[in-house]
Amino acid sequence: EHTRIPAELQVTGERRLPLAIEQTFFRVAQEALSNVARHSRASAVTLQLTVLPEQVRLEISDNGVGFDPQQAAGRGFGLESMRTRMAELGGQMIIHSSAEEGARICATAPLRDPRGL
Repeated sequence: EHTRIPAELQVTGERRLPLAIEQTFFRVAQEALSNVARHSRASAVTLQLTVLPEQVRLEISDNGVGFDPQQAAGRGFGLESMRTRMAELGGQMIIHSSAEEGARICATAPLRDPRGL
């Protein structure tokens, strides 16, 4: 809100998730939006949360200046912490971006049966 960058949220398959998954996806979204506000010079950002029976997927995309993900590796704590959080859930985070093309972050994690079945 304070950046004046319009954000659109789309949710598919809304349902209650385990707290660890909710918290991780919240923190990933929080960090991604912080990066958009600080670095992207975007005029819009979209968040798409999709909950399927076997996995959760969060995609955050902006129309900003983009960046080279290879050059960003190791330069900041944010992207690395997002990757680490997703790995702790058995998931992954993939970054798609290039100069003047905006950025798209896709985070996915499996939903496991709490009984281990």
